[in-house]
Amino acid sequence: MLYILLNNNPGSFRFHLKLFENRQKLLSSALSLALGLVSISASAQTAAPAPSPQTFALQERTGKEAKYSVQSPTRKVEDISSFKNIPAYPRSCVRMLVLNGDQWRYEKYLQGEIPAGEFNEKSKGVDTSLLSRAPIPKNTVYLFVGLDDKGKKHVIVDANNNHDFGDDMEVVVNISDCDNVRDSTRALPEYALNTAYFDGETVREKTVYVTVSPYEFHYDAPGYADKTERLLDIALFRRASWRGSVDLDGVTHKVVAWDDRNNMVAQGGSNQVNLMIEDDEDVYFYSPGEVTRFGRSMYVWSAQVQQHDPSVVKLTVQKVGKAPEFRKAH
Repeated sequence: MLYILLNNNPGSFRFHLKLFENRQKLLSSALSLALGLVSISASAQTAAPAPSPQTFALQERTGKEAKYSVQSPTRKVEDISSFKNIPAYPRSCVRMLVLNGDQWRYEKYLQGEIPAGEFNEKSKGVDTSLLSRAPIPKNTVYLFVGLDDKGKKHVIVDANNNHDFGDDMEVVVNISDCDNVRDSTRALPEYALNTAYFDGETVREKTVYVTVSPYEFHYDAPGYADKTERLLDIALFRRASWRGSVDLDGVTHKVVAWDDRNNMVAQGGSNQVNLMIEDDEDVYFYSPGEVTRFGRSMYVWSAQVQQHDPSVVKLTVQKVGKAPEFRKAH
């Protein structure tokens, strides 16, 4: 499971986005508006033509420009026989990072390692025609975590994906900080991962930039067998989203989009995309299928990651009526 982090703050796990109090009122008013439009359309002898849809391109942004971060847990690897130059520490393990969870689960399902019911539940709504039936080895990246007897935690990410920890950068942090420091990534280096994804026709190479978050754990302390198991856990995060401007009715609105599946590498062709709209002093969040407010009007919308170029999201909007007015509390 992946978690969206707000405001580029990798030290806080927010398991859902905070929606503003106006959101429920907005959605209720939008539903009434839509029903009213249907009624008017049915009774009118000559209906006015609906406004034409408009399409805008949102470009991928990374680093500080992304606005959002996707943080991913890692899982322990039991069979480490294929790895070379594993450092010798009293306590250690090799862990795996999955970049596109839907692709990984699909591979495991086809190999009979995941039952159909479990795959359908966890990948609900995913278009499997966009996934590769052949395994993509570079959809996973591995890292080493070791604990020494001097109170240090050692982390090596196999960034070049060659299963050799001897030619990669090592990060060392204090174990004593693990329960005290939450925003731990501010001074840690960024890794350029050698990864790959499926564009619906072929597997393509992609460089993905991530940062180690050695003080973040997937579970609270009771979720681990002991303290050592918890200290050997680790997470990585990637700052990435799509951003752009939308010009409607003479007003420019700033838009941020991110993968609703919360994959570190989004699936090309996917239409499971969330939106954040920065409108004057207000900010609105929308999930796929929700009616959207842009300024003084309401719009239906769809967004799709471009199949052959996942660095671009095409956002299509169509006006459906006037937005309700809200009175701000004094």
